[in-house]
Amino acid sequence: MTEREILMTRISHEKRVLKTMPSFSWLELDRAGIEREIEQLEECLKKLEAQEPLEPFRATIAFNGPQVQSNRGIQVDFATTALSRYTGAIKAVGKELGGIQRDRAKQFDMQVTNVSKGSFGFVLEPMPTEQQTLYNDTLLSQAIEKTNEILLASAEKDDDAVTEAISDFSDATISTIHGFAKFLSENESTCYIGIRNRKVPISGLDIIEKRLDIKNIEEKTEKFLGNFEGILPHSRKFEFRTEEFSIDGNISNKIEENLTKWMEAFFGKKVQIEVFTRQVGSGKKSYTIIAVPQMRTTSEDECSSAPLS
Repeated sequence: MTEREILMTRISHEKRVLKTMPSFSWLELDRAGIEREIEQLEECLKKLEAQEPLEPFRATIAFNGPQVQSNRGIQVDFATTALSRYTGAIKAVGKELGGIQRDRAKQFDMQVTNVSKGSFGFVLEPMPTEQQTLYNDTLLSQAIEKTNEILLASAEKDDDAVTEAISDFSDATISTIHGFAKFLSENESTCYIGIRNRKVPISGLDIIEKRLDIKNIEEKTEKFLGNFEGILPHSRKFEFRTEEFSIDGNISNKIEENLTKWMEAFFGKKVQIEVFTRQVGSGKKSYTIIAVPQMRTTSEDECSSAPLS
């Protein structure tokens, strides 16, 4: 492995550890240490990439179904629509991964540069830019990885896993992924997606279509009174306790405040948080804080921990 590949592997490992670490307040120092390690590794990667030329990022999508004639050809209308819906899903996911930054929208534009071998498919690369910054560890590659994760979770895992996979994304983004799965399902087709020398088969499209249908997803906005037990600015995670129960979840990317200041302003104090909740099927709810917490005093409320209307 090259030095760059080693760094990327270590970053990916540390992020997985952070994501799966239990949400206990007494682990806060451990989580903060991992976040600092990730920041240091990412800084080393940036310095290394500035010193050496990089190969453009590539992904492959190939199809199987009645519209495909082995590796000889593919029906034009099917290929056009399938590619459009897939790249539309990636663009929607990528924009939300990167926050609201319209000037970066072109980072998710792709071009077909070749056809793939085996089952008929296409090699995709980012469109050339003046800075030529679209390489291996960019928002585009992260968006493809996340789109794959959502598709696979919806096909193979339980409702809890699907809820977790889509917790950071809007209904519009989920609908674009659902639209891609629905189109393939209606055309009795499957696909595989190749990225970083891995081939990810996407099947069970009828299951994906059903689970990502907005009718199968319950959403609401709720307010809770209580105290923060943990805030992780780097990963945008939180722990919160009311008088009756604890919740943990994410802090919306749309909140642009410096989250490190939340620890000083809110930690150990009584606050009201406003959260967006989402539940897929019979899975557990996910919680996302969608507004800056509000300070509360005993004189202002009855200390109820039930959702406020």
